[in-house]
Amino acid sequence: MDIVLIVDDSSHIRTIAGWCLKEHGMTALFAGNGREALEVMEQQHADAVLTDLHMPEMDGLQLVEQMRRKYPSVPVVLMTDQGSEKTAAAALRAGAASYVPKADLKTDLCEAMGVVVAALESKHYREHVRKSLEYTESHFAIGNEQDERLALVSHLQNDLSQLNFCDETSLFQVSTALTEALDNAVDHGNLELNSALREEEGKEYDKLREERKQQPPYRDRKVHVTERLTRA
Repeated sequence: MDIVLIVDDSSHIRTIAGWCLKEHGMTALFAGNGREALEVMEQQHADAVLTDLHMPEMDGLQLVEQMRRKYPSVPVVLMTDQGSEKTAAAALRAGAASYVPKADLKTDLCEAMGVVVAALESKHYREHVRKSLEYTESHFAIGNEQDERLALVSHLQNDLSQLNFCDETSLFQVSTALTEALDNAVDHGNLELNSALREEEGKEYDKLREERKQQPPYRDRKVHVTERLTRA
């Protein structure tokens, strides 16, 4: 059974949210503010968090930032009052999964539970796919332009993210390594640029790179990438 942590300084709202959770077949944990929520998470892990924005000690935006850092795989849904759209947008940029207004508590909170359920189901489905995966293999051939390399890295990063292969930190490290590898493949492979040119004054390295992108045989060369994903 999925467990959702409800964070709000109003006991009335916590009661209504808890009732909505029960209606959706889930179990509720409760906290009065962001600081208490983090303490609860240390004692009993929740599958998702539903939080108010405006609370004492630690508000919803601060909680989203802390959750993103400590528990990046746990979706956070915000409950917002009228007029707090800008703050909600900031929370989305900080990593919140979604937000819902509190104009009509019973209706909107139950809708919020639907958002949480959808997020949890998506997470569970991805995990099922990962466990059933034997392997997938894709082949790519890209040219010498940076946009092509960035697009490919973004695609590979998305594949790893969708299948829950690693946490956000590891994903960033993998993407950085892939970017460096592709840059080296283009500069030192396709364009045959010498690293020693970087140490010379001026921009000879960059100038030669741009020239060779337009000259045969350099311009016609491709970097070939094979992506093979396995359960491990």
